[in-house]
Amino acid sequence: GIKLRHKDADMVDAIHRAALAFVPLVTAGPDAVSRVQLGRVLRGGAAEFWPTALIIAAAAVAQPRTLPPLDDSPNFAWPSAGDDLAADPAFASARGLRERVIADGLLGVWTLRPLITGADIKQ
Repeated sequence: GIKLRHKDADMVDAIHRAALAFVPLVTAGPDAVSRVQLGRVLRGGAAEFWPTALIIAAAAVAQPRTLPPLDDSPNFAWPSAGDDLAADPAFASARGLRERVIADGLLGVWTLRPLITGADIKQ
């Protein structure tokens, strides 16, 4: 099996949890998602790895694709994956969400401390 440091395994887990949280946002589209919803997902634990989680979410929502059969001829070329993925609504939505994070000033929101903590409320 693969041996990872505990910290690495925790980060992989956080990325996958964030990807699951991004799925409904990718499905809804960037225009239907509020800044608060986006901020909550970003603060969920993936931290600076949120773009990875967003791509995983888009891949989970994207339409399944089939690859052409392998051809042994020397002239065989794989189809351009970039063009095909750019046309997929899930990846277009993910790109829009990424732009919203930047436009709404949410980069680094995972490092901010809450204004009021539970201890402050108890006092």
